[in-house]
Amino acid sequence: FDLILKNSDKICSIIFIPTAYSVYLTDESTFSRHPSLKKSFKTLEESQIEVIDTTNSLRGNAKISDGSIFWHDDTHWNKRGIKAAA
Repeated sequence: FDLILKNSDKICSIIFIPTAYSVYLTDESTFSRHPSLKKSFKTLEESQIEVIDTTNSLRGNAKISDGSIFWHDDTHWNKRGIKAAA
């Protein structure tokens, strides 16, 4: 985290990627699941680093059709998950 802040003049954004659990099994907000992130996100934004939370986008796409945005046998996004995140 300190390295990111130290290089804030070279970093324009950070992308927060939720776990499959956060996408499929809970409706809790990012800050409800990870209260300590609120302070970290605020610090980043104060350093002019945008924080992009992909949780809601991935959740919305998981509700469409069959809901598969992660590979069934591991924790990585499949083609549809990559498209949703983009």
